[in-house]
Amino acid sequence: AQYLRGEPDGSYDLAYSSHCLEHMVSVDISLTHWLRVLKPGGHLYTVVPDYIIYEKLGWPSRFNTDHKQSFSFWLSRLKVMRNNHHHISEDIFPLLKKLGAEPVAFHFEDRGFNYNLGQVDQTVGDAMSQLCFVARKNG
Repeated sequence: AQYLRGEPDGSYDLAYSSHCLEHMVSVDISLTHWLRVLKPGGHLYTVVPDYIIYEKLGWPSRFNTDHKQSFSFWLSRLKVMRNNHHHISEDIFPLLKKLGAEPVAFHFEDRGFNYNLGQVDQTVGDAMSQLCFVARKNG
């Protein structure tokens, strides 16, 4: 999924990634290739778990030991942790622009999430605790 080997450049109108980017070794490489396969004007729709309500501000992830990246668009990296696996909007949006895409939408989803339950993974049920961002490939 990180390289999309075998997928030709500029062949898709839409690339959709739901809860995959946090498992990639490199966010930069993944986004590069996910945008590579898009036609000009194509959209990349990405969904990742939110560091605040899914990870509960803890790292490594206590709910999914395969998570290699974390994402929050409200906390800064220095405020939360000092390593390169935590990504914030000030990282992602300029990276998308550098890769030839314009961020066009961002939203937070917490449907069904109960903020009073404490340290449990509510996503094994119907709750959402995720960030969604959409970018349009230039050209």
